[in-house]
Amino acid sequence: MVVMKRIIFMAVALLVATACSKSNVEEMRHDRLSKDKIYATIADVDTRVVLNSKLNTVWNVEDEIVVVNKDGISHWQYDSSDKSRSGSFSCIEEIATDLSAIEFDDMSVAVYAAKSPYYQNNLGKLHFISEVAALQKYEVDSYASGINTMVANSSDATYYSFKNVLGYLRLAIKGDKSVESIVLRGNDNEPLAGEFTVSALDVKKWGWSESAQGQNITLDCGSEGVKLDESASTYFYFVLPPMTFDNGFTVVINFTDDSSVEHSTSKKVVIERNTLQPMSVIDISGGEVTTQFVKIYHSGTTISAPVLTGTDDLAGYIYWGDDNQSALGAVASYTYDDGVDTHVIEIVATDAETISVESCKGISQIDLSNF
Repeated sequence: MVVMKRIIFMAVALLVATACSKSNVEEMRHDRLSKDKIYATIADVDTRVVLNSKLNTVWNVEDEIVVVNKDGISHWQYDSSDKSRSGSFSCIEEIATDLSAIEFDDMSVAVYAAKSPYYQNNLGKLHFISEVAALQKYEVDSYASGINTMVANSSDATYYSFKNVLGYLRLAIKGDKSVESIVLRGNDNEPLAGEFTVSALDVKKWGWSESAQGQNITLDCGSEGVKLDESASTYFYFVLPPMTFDNGFTVVINFTDDSSVEHSTSKKVVIERNTLQPMSVIDISGGEVTTQFVKIYHSGTTISAPVLTGTDDLAGYIYWGDDNQSALGAVASYTYDDGVDTHVIEIVATDAETISVESCKGISQIDLSNF
């Protein structure tokens, strides 16, 4: 079995996420086509292979994906040195494989950062094998390289639109020490790491493999550690499976001076696919910043974006209720195109003090019980 080369990641400041529109793919269709090329775009709002300054996902030089179809398995490498959400890939290896027992339904499927190219379940459906890493490396304003699994499929074996499988947890820490590592575990000892399988045609259909799962994830910050700031938060990211911590989780923060501190939350925390879950600021010098939660019940196709104000550490996301999200302050309004009339909008913010909505049209209820 051929193993994919490690894909290079770069991390830049976390600002605002923008979804890749269908026009990206349409623009590529005007390119001169070659039988030796395929075209890939990153469709999810908050996927991260490499980030540009707008928090758009972009392919990077030497990125590789694996394509599987009835003709076999092939490896493809990104053509350009420019960082872009969409681009062409050239075939660098083809592996003749008998996949006649698998039902492809006239589709070609592709995967980024899988543990192995493919897996056939007992119903003849194609799955990929990947894993949630038990040891993850710290990167500035990003999660670790090479551990973000994405899946795509194509009806013409030429154009692929990738979607995320996993979710993300962000810790914010203040203080005057240097962090050497952070160990995360669920308060109910939930499985957090290990091998899993995911449907090649539906990223929401995933499950743990039969092998044992780890109950801890360690974020390694290196022997020199990550220096904290007493006045501003330093962010630490974990890649996690879509799951729920019903009774919260605990982190043990280890410092380079051989000291450590344990921090727990007993609140329910939900990790969703393709969603960044921010947590309250942990101040090891003393004190903790609270997290605010707001729910808005809305009917209609367009809503004015709620506006939150607060301290310099104000941060958070608006989850629109249709699998999309926006950073606070990123958009003035939001329009739904999912054909659903009613949505429950959730706002998660830290250091917020006030909230306002320019227009209440379509809003039936605002739940401020946790604000």
